[in-house]
Amino acid sequence: MSRTVIVFLKILSIILWLFTALILIISLVAGMSGVDIPWLGPLESLIGVIITGIGGLIAWLTARRGERSAMQQTITHNQGAAAQGEKSTAVNVGPGHRGSIVIAEVVQQITGPIAAATDADSLDRIDHRLMQYLEWLRERTGTIELRGVSHAGKQVALELERVYVPLEATAASVVDEPEWASSLEQRNRRGVGIPHSEPLEITLDRVLTQGRQLVITGGPGCGKTTVLRHVAWVLATSFVTDDPAFAERRLGLIDELPLPIYVPLSAFAEHLRALDQMQRQGNRVAAQEFRLDYFIPGYLVENAATHGLPEDFFTQLLDRGDQIILLLDGLDEVPNEAERQRVREKVEQLVAGRRDKMRVVVTCRTAAYHDQTALDRRFREVRVKPLEDSHVAALVTHAYEDVYRLDPTRREKKTAELLNGIRRLEADRRDRFGDGAERLITSPLLVRMLIIVHQREGSNLPEQRAELYWKATEVMLMPDYSLDEEVADRIGRLIGGRKELHRDLSQHLAFHMHSRGEQQGREIDEDGLRAVLSTDVRFAPFIDDYIALTRLRGTLLEELLGTYRFVHLAFQEFLAARYLAEVERDIGQIAAFLEAGPVLDSWWREAALLVPGYLAVTSEASALSLLQRLAGVDAGAPAWSHAAAPDVQLAATEIAAVAIMEWATDKADLRRAVAHRLAALLTDESLAAPNPLRGLAGVALGRLGDPRADVNCPIPFTVPIPAGPFIMGSKKGKGKDEDELAYEDKEPRHEVTLPAYKIGKYPVTVAQYRRFVEEGKGYETARYWTPAGWEQRRKEGWAAPRWWDDPQWTVDNHPVVGVSWYEAVAYCNWLNVIKPRDRGFFRLPDEAMWEKAARGTDGRRWPWGNDWDPTKLNSGDGGIGRTSAVGIFPTGRIPEYGVYDAAGNVLEWCSSPGYREAKYPLTLRSYQEDLKLSVETRALRGGSWGNLDQNARAAYRDYGNPHDRYLSIGFRVVELLSILTSEF
Repeated sequence: MSRTVIVFLKILSIILWLFTALILIISLVAGMSGVDIPWLGPLESLIGVIITGIGGLIAWLTARRGERSAMQQTITHNQGAAAQGEKSTAVNVGPGHRGSIVIAEVVQQITGPIAAATDADSLDRIDHRLMQYLEWLRERTGTIELRGVSHAGKQVALELERVYVPLEATAASVVDEPEWASSLEQRNRRGVGIPHSEPLEITLDRVLTQGRQLVITGGPGCGKTTVLRHVAWVLATSFVTDDPAFAERRLGLIDELPLPIYVPLSAFAEHLRALDQMQRQGNRVAAQEFRLDYFIPGYLVENAATHGLPEDFFTQLLDRGDQIILLLDGLDEVPNEAERQRVREKVEQLVAGRRDKMRVVVTCRTAAYHDQTALDRRFREVRVKPLEDSHVAALVTHAYEDVYRLDPTRREKKTAELLNGIRRLEADRRDRFGDGAERLITSPLLVRMLIIVHQREGSNLPEQRAELYWKATEVMLMPDYSLDEEVADRIGRLIGGRKELHRDLSQHLAFHMHSRGEQQGREIDEDGLRAVLSTDVRFAPFIDDYIALTRLRGTLLEELLGTYRFVHLAFQEFLAARYLAEVERDIGQIAAFLEAGPVLDSWWREAALLVPGYLAVTSEASALSLLQRLAGVDAGAPAWSHAAAPDVQLAATEIAAVAIMEWATDKADLRRAVAHRLAALLTDESLAAPNPLRGLAGVALGRLGDPRADVNCPIPFTVPIPAGPFIMGSKKGKGKDEDELAYEDKEPRHEVTLPAYKIGKYPVTVAQYRRFVEEGKGYETARYWTPAGWEQRRKEGWAAPRWWDDPQWTVDNHPVVGVSWYEAVAYCNWLNVIKPRDRGFFRLPDEAMWEKAARGTDGRRWPWGNDWDPTKLNSGDGGIGRTSAVGIFPTGRIPEYGVYDAAGNVLEWCSSPGYREAKYPLTLRSYQEDLKLSVETRALRGGSWGNLDQNARAAYRDYGNPHDRYLSIGFRVVELLSILTSEF
């Protein structure tokens, strides 16, 4: 209303000024002619007074309008809304909410109070442009293109609102340190890497409730980017539609709505490289240009997202402390470790000092999120879990609801057809590889490809991953729609009328891009693309058509601002693999190429796995030959093994093992041969290999079927510990027989004498514990449990260890985790019921038994000696980041006893009370006395996959509540030499 009055008064003022000018002209003419008009002077003075008054009124109204604009952030604790001034955006805030930021306030803060008070039109223009940005973001993130699927002659783009399925994730636990630690030493002893509270299971639509700074990790195609798109779309929609309750329903946000800003980190990395190049060429570059906050406005302007806003609007928002959420996609897409470290530092610098006002969500492939790439510990990691059957069903159902929105009969038919096909596919895999086999369809990307293939080929679904990629690639390269049919037909008709050239061009490009390595292999400019395709004379005449088609329509390749990349790295990896299989062809040459470096390079891992997978579909004999060669079990293996480095041998064998598990044909002899080869390599003390590679190989060995008799045995294998004294505990200090890494609760260092006993060579494995769960009905039989344990089991509804249904934590040859002290005791009691007569009494070790078996008699720090070596165990320094197969660190065992994994892998329950309730010198009790003690905590020993050197020492003491069930905790058993000594 005030704006209308202001405009009217301005027009009136202009009319009066014109009238005044007319009076002046009349006076001038009258004066020149000698005519006296007495009333002109008073009239001119009167009009001047009126104009002055109108000017003051306009200034007052404008100021009032500016004040109202400044009031447009409404914070209320009750229902209500504020919407003042034209184009302002009101926000309704429900009971108990703390308010929402509104668009007009953001504009007010961008333009500043002076502009708001003096230039209302400018305020309106910027308000409108910021709203345009949000509308642009809403449109940009509101659909998911299902490239390769058409309906009614048009490419299908699914509405995000209709098809988004909130997948499940595991949020790393957050320990409130002041609750358990009162000193720096106590805080340090826990270590950053090993959480002592349970990770939280969440759905990804509630990810923003897990903290203000988050990093979402997961495998390729798991839906990380879709999560960011969903967050951006929901927030933009909430602003545009003036409905903050929408964000609460969809995201669980009840605080101020943050302004969403979506940026791919690969673009920021490219920006940094360009600045570096400018500096190398002698140009001066201001330091601020390297900052992320300086880059963001330029990126948004370049993408036509913020046209008309001031270039420094983002910095002004930061300076004023407004609520913002940065959605930073693809940290793993930054080309190399050094650049990822640099980008990570820039993100941390931007957040520093603004954690209360700035939300940040970063995405990264799990494989790339480690070492210098990992953000500081205040960024909470949320790891996307593999799809469950219910997620697959929901994704398919929602997608077909959108595709066949107007045809419910066909929708139901196609949905049922695809879901039944997926069930048959997964059932066939379980029949071939056992109930513990991982599912084929574990990511939204694979579901999308199934939909693409199903739309084209009906219910004949591929039986393995490589075949699925192959069929999806064929469909996406030759879709039945086109924005330029002439261009599409021109490419399709080439080379004798065959429609294979497009695929061959893409395949050639994919291989050569991938061969450029992780740093330069994700994208390519047009000159580079032309250079690559020109290396094959067959392709040179068709490069222009290929580029034109990509620009017009895109298939597997897409173009943005002169840069080309595949729509998903997975397609580049598959086409690179197909190039090796179809162009190189010779098995010896393919193997030699992979062994020359790619088997050791995580960048090549997927492609290396897909080569034998593709050959298994197209040429079974070739696939068999390649797998035998890679695993070193073919006729030429002795000569090859002698020439290849040990880590290459292990990596190649691991690739072969994983590929075999994907193969639809069950080659039992090959599986056994490769399993024996893996076991031999992993237990070879002379083999030097990175810990992550050992971890992967141990997983493959467990899933193939570990042939080691002392691991694959129904009752834990135990080794003898002779009677006699040993040194227990440590004295803190740097002198002789002192340890500067010790904690005070290890003191005093003292001698303890124990009778002979046996102890588990390894921690209890998943396979061994499975017998207790399934055959032994352990969770259904009260007599195995202590009274307190049975009551806890009943109250919590335990039917198996925590995470028992998660395949990554239930590999047969890995330590069982997620078990409480009560469950470990129950397992030992079950063993005593079912064991053969020639076996002794089974129990948990007390702290003295455990420590003697882990350090010998001489008081060494770690099982192998006094010098730390992270290659000898699975610890937080090693980079595995989870449990590993037992016994695969042979140089880390205690040599005189042959006990493995006493340092790292998992913390292990002991029968004793925790160190707060069991001071040194240790009081020895019988097992039954230990069990009957009424104590709050029980002892944990050995360190785990997340602990560092200090907490992996043999003398290190930890504790847990007896009902704790963490991913870091397992146990091993003690076997007494006679049932008569069960009281010991």
